[in-house]
Amino acid sequence: MMRVISIVSTKGGAGKTCIATNLATHAASLRGQKTLLIDIDPQGSSIAWADNREETNLTTITTPTNRLDKVLSSAKDDGVSTVFIDYPPHGDPNVTIAARQSDLIVVPCRPSSSDLQAMGATIEVIQFVKKPAVLVLNAVPARGTLEAEARDVLKATGIDLFKDSIGDRVAFIRAFAAGQGVIEYEPKGKAAKEVKALYTYINKKIKS
Repeated sequence: MMRVISIVSTKGGAGKTCIATNLATHAASLRGQKTLLIDIDPQGSSIAWADNREETNLTTITTPTNRLDKVLSSAKDDGVSTVFIDYPPHGDPNVTIAARQSDLIVVPCRPSSSDLQAMGATIEVIQFVKKPAVLVLNAVPARGTLEAEARDVLKATGIDLFKDSIGDRVAFIRAFAAGQGVIEYEPKGKAAKEVKALYTYINKKIKS
């Protein structure tokens, strides 16, 4: 059974592409996981990242949202196990329609006041499509109270919140520049550990 996981945020700069590429590379590293990463963001950040890749264990493509259903159908026929979709940061009606095809929506959010204030629009999309979702605190500083404060705000939304967080780590930047996921760039590092934990969490969420 093919699973479709969408990385969605209506705010730019939330870290969607970072989350999408790292979850996809981790999934592709697992035995028997034929993985597809679909970039429907006009900025094409995931595609640009894939152009720098030397590994061939992950297929990355781009498609307009109005062809997403056909692409997903072909992926299923090709035996793809898991699909990750990197969404554009705006409220395009086609994006809302496409989100309905997801088994799970992952919403990254930085622990800043502007990001938290902008979460309302993303929450509306989730509620409209009526799909399971997980909020993920992303690019969290190692010190300070921002994470705790952000958690209080996000818990109030009533949407599932990942119990850990993704740190603001140099490994993510260097891995991205090299066309890698942190699981490939620094497999025993803290960033890779965080990505593995998030993948395990969303995997359980889909199965539950």
